[in-house]
Amino acid sequence: MGIILKVTRNELPEREIELTVELIDDDLDPFMDRAYQKVGQQAKIDGFRKGKVPKSILNSYFGVEYIKNEAFNIGMPSIVQNAIVDNADESVGRPLVNIVSEDPLTLKINIGLEPKVTLDAYREIRVPKEPVTIPEEQIEAVITDLRWANSNWVPMERPVANDDQITIDLIAKVEDKEVANQTDVVYLVTEHNNRPVEGFHAYLLDMVLNDTKTFTIPFPEEYEDKEVAGKECEFTVTLKDVKAKDLAELDGVIDLGVRDRWVGITLAAYTFGQFLFTPVLGTLSDKLGRRPILLAGLVSNSIFLLAFGLSGSLWFALLVRFISGVGNANIAVSRAYIGDVSKPEQLAGRMGMLGAAFGLGFMVGPFIGGVLSNPADVIGGFFDTEFWRDYPYLLPCIFASALSTTSLILAYFKLPESLPKNKREISIESPLKTIKSVFMNLVKVKDLSKSVRLLVLINAIYLLSFTMMHATFILFTGMEIMRGGLGFDAKMNGYLFAYVGLMGVIVQGGLIRPLSEKFKHRSLMVVGIFLTGIGLASIPYLQPEPLLLSLIVLTFISVGNGLFQPTQNTLLTMESRNLNLDLGRVMGSQEGFGALSRVIGPLLAAFIWEKTFDGGGIWTYHTVFHICGILMILAILVQFKLELKTSSTA
Repeated sequence: MGIILKVTRNELPEREIELTVELIDDDLDPFMDRAYQKVGQQAKIDGFRKGKVPKSILNSYFGVEYIKNEAFNIGMPSIVQNAIVDNADESVGRPLVNIVSEDPLTLKINIGLEPKVTLDAYREIRVPKEPVTIPEEQIEAVITDLRWANSNWVPMERPVANDDQITIDLIAKVEDKEVANQTDVVYLVTEHNNRPVEGFHAYLLDMVLNDTKTFTIPFPEEYEDKEVAGKECEFTVTLKDVKAKDLAELDGVIDLGVRDRWVGITLAAYTFGQFLFTPVLGTLSDKLGRRPILLAGLVSNSIFLLAFGLSGSLWFALLVRFISGVGNANIAVSRAYIGDVSKPEQLAGRMGMLGAAFGLGFMVGPFIGGVLSNPADVIGGFFDTEFWRDYPYLLPCIFASALSTTSLILAYFKLPESLPKNKREISIESPLKTIKSVFMNLVKVKDLSKSVRLLVLINAIYLLSFTMMHATFILFTGMEIMRGGLGFDAKMNGYLFAYVGLMGVIVQGGLIRPLSEKFKHRSLMVVGIFLTGIGLASIPYLQPEPLLLSLIVLTFISVGNGLFQPTQNTLLTMESRNLNLDLGRVMGSQEGFGALSRVIGPLLAAFIWEKTFDGGGIWTYHTVFHICGILMILAILVQFKLELKTSSTA
């Protein structure tokens, strides 16, 4: 406003400042007219009406200084506000204003500043745990609440009882005048339900289906509808439906203290099945051909995906996941198939396409699963039934099974056998004997060449590190921000996984071929290990904001993995060919050791996480991810001992 002549800012201790404001008479001009108007309205001067007294008369009658004082009182809030806005915009609270001089007019304004908050090493702060004794009855109450929250409403054919959910038609009359007429009203019968009036629920007890009951209840004097307050109301109720809670079984209530351990066990059940049967299927494919093994795996997928959706208990779900892992132990057979039909210069690109397919599934799968889960509530309509409420994850399993069945049909009619009969072994051991010899077959990997052994070892170490991260990543992103996590919900985690999948598709589906033509496969493999290790070790240092930092770390992981998987498989395939080794056996050994890593990784990570995420010093939630980084360093060190018979271009 141009009213402040001079402002001097002085910093005081304890986040306070002092503004000295000097004014001259001209600075009060914007407020003088209002001052004259105010004084003129209040003055009683003979010969003049209120508000019509000339300024000269007011000056002579009251004095100019009096008018200036009124102008100052009127303008002081604006003067103070402008001084603070222009010179102390970071201030907080109410200012303290004092007049320290009248010639020139000088103000002192004291006001506090925003506190400076520095969060130094807050992630290392730990609140010590104090032992807590919880009464048994309190535990029982919580369990009952959990059972209630996780149970469904089941139709009943008995009289109405407390805690039932009923459907009624309702007519209400006051003084023979109808005040309400409602149909299909859903009502919870409980003493805590005082609608539409206290005591209403008691009249509904013991009613039977299709029964009609009429009763009278007075509205209280303080009822919100004053037209019916204090008057008697005649209610006519017709009962149309009765439902009661079918309390969830206690088996479904899991101690949260071992939740993380079960995460690891669930992930490991699938890979344990793969571990046991990958060498078996790899060996069988060398004897029977690749096609029947691949078709059998697709049949298994189609069946047991449905079975998993129909799981009614944790143990049945774990069993189904194990059997599914057995059926999907043919990944090595898929890679062997690609090795059978590919020339050396085609291997990297085709292995990359296989990896891109996995990445595409990794990207699309979480979204489809999230959309189709719990269809009774999310989709409604046809799915709004008790059946779909009992099996909330069946629909995505049906969708997945349908995709697997489609793949089975296409493979049956379009997938030829890749292994000629003259290259197959004739003798076939019994499946039981082969299963018993799985661990011995893993031991016999020492009979393979040193280069093949080291490639298998590098892959096993890499997968051990990667699966440890996979088991704990969501635990970290979902952990509360105050405890050091990111506080992400399931939707945000879905976006992150989709991004990882997208990057995997880009690298393995598009970039790996030109990169492998320009650089050695071995160099790309090492770079992939290095980038993945940097990404894994950086995870615990992420913050909720900015999100770009999280995307950068995930880019390191996805690009590193996209480089490692196809190049390592290409090196292993080429090395096996040059050494005249059975490709199915070699790939089976790699997948067996890889499956072993995928079994141990989640279990080890869940155990470490459970024991350290509330710890201190070096034993914190950081520990798992640091171990992941150390394992990647170990994988790089192992490759220095790798001497390939493969050409230098590899």
